[in-house]
Amino acid sequence: MKPIHLCTVQMGQTKSEHLKPILMKKLLLTLAVVLGGLSAFAQNFTFSGTITETGTGNPVANHTVTVMADSSVMNFTGTAVTDASGNYTIVIPNGAQIGPNVNYWAWTDSCNGYASFTFQNMQGTVNSATWNISVCGASTSCYATFTYQDSSSTGTIYFAPDNTNPAYTYAWSFGDGATSSLAYPIHYYSAPGQYNVCLTVSNGTCTVTECSWIVVNPTNNACTANFWVYADSLNNTVYLVNNSSWNANMQYVWDFGDGNTGTGQYPSHTYANYGTYLVCLTIADGAGCTDTYCQSVTFQPFMNDDNSRSGFTLVVIAPTVLTVEEENAVTEFTAYPNPASEIITVDITSNINGNVSIQVFDMLGKNAMEVPSAINAGNNRIELNLSTLQNGMYLLSVRSADVSSLQTIRIIKQ
Repeated sequence: MKPIHLCTVQMGQTKSEHLKPILMKKLLLTLAVVLGGLSAFAQNFTFSGTITETGTGNPVANHTVTVMADSSVMNFTGTAVTDASGNYTIVIPNGAQIGPNVNYWAWTDSCNGYASFTFQNMQGTVNSATWNISVCGASTSCYATFTYQDSSSTGTIYFAPDNTNPAYTYAWSFGDGATSSLAYPIHYYSAPGQYNVCLTVSNGTCTVTECSWIVVNPTNNACTANFWVYADSLNNTVYLVNNSSWNANMQYVWDFGDGNTGTGQYPSHTYANYGTYLVCLTIADGAGCTDTYCQSVTFQPFMNDDNSRSGFTLVVIAPTVLTVEEENAVTEFTAYPNPASEIITVDITSNINGNVSIQVFDMLGKNAMEVPSAINAGNNRIELNLSTLQNGMYLLSVRSADVSSLQTIRIIKQ
């Protein structure tokens, strides 16, 4: 016999009235499930921790921590500053989203460069991470160690502090009576030898001075010819950086490779046609010392160029003039962390869609890396892997092939 199900209806209550509470409960349950699902998709990720001083364990206040998300999944970069107790918190909107796994990178200034930390949201199953770290505190955070690099034994030395922060001040003494307040100065030594270079760094609460003896290569006999090249497509120009030795009696003779010659430390020359030319520089100090250096210079029409311009201009500049900026397509770009040990992130702001070439040159002008990329109008983020490069100073250039723009900054690989 089949079981009999009894349905009891109170007196004076219709069947539809009896079902209303049941339907309402189902509706509320369904709404709760939908809202729960939406909250899961929109769940934020909280990254937090405490920073203390190495050795003492005291909290470090006003210390910046930066977090960046994997740009192939989501765009996010955020910073936080520790409070008086050394605590910091960064909330990543939708950072615990359900779906593809998101990798995050965090870094902060430490005793000798940058400390870094990586974490994931595990496809939305994790919504928080903690990074507690000990760094040099207020008493030692403005350490003043530095690196330097000789440029082809010409006496031109490139300096870079190990501790970089736009809020810090820098004071250099190069050991030959010259000084500079730049963070990344370039200094020319007129004679080889040893020089006691001192750097003073101040962050507003502490001031530290570090001195180190450097060696200006003895092969620099005050007579070494050298230059390197990069292009500026907007002005149809090739910039040639004269890295040669200098003194008051030095003479410079240029052979531009098209039958024309020039003199002087910083001349310019216009070529009638695109192409490749062998440019040679000969220098002489008037006391029997001469040297010649030659390098091929190539300039061709860029992508989507209408070829209405048949030639280009070569302009010789000093090593201190290292940045060419046009407010055209690439209006702004930054690279961080700098110094970088492996991955450096390049943020590019552009007015329009286009193609760029990201190039890394060593301080001798050799192209160490080139990455072509398509960018969109607005903010773009590109990551470069520097692990194959030797430690040292490099020039990072972003050149637009479509709309003609060039910007260059210096970076440190450590």
